[in-house]
Amino acid sequence: MVPLVVNLLSAVSIPVFTFIFIKIFNFYPVITYFFGSLLRISEIKSISIISLPIGYSLGTIMNAGLLWFMFRGEIK
Repeated sequence: MVPLVVNLLSAVSIPVFTFIFIKIFNFYPVITYFFGSLLRISEIKSISIISLPIGYSLGTIMNAGLLWFMFRGEIK
């Protein structure tokens, strides 16, 4: 039951993280410039498209972290 709840929570967090990063990219051009320079995609007109993979990555990392935290005592 625990993995199901953790996976559902993580699945819901992915669109939430994506929406948050879209808002961040729209309101803070410095962050948009930073990610554009870091990933070398500054010539793309709408860099906010990378909010989807960033949101997915954060949701997946959260999923792995929560599963590891929940099962740390059971795996020996």
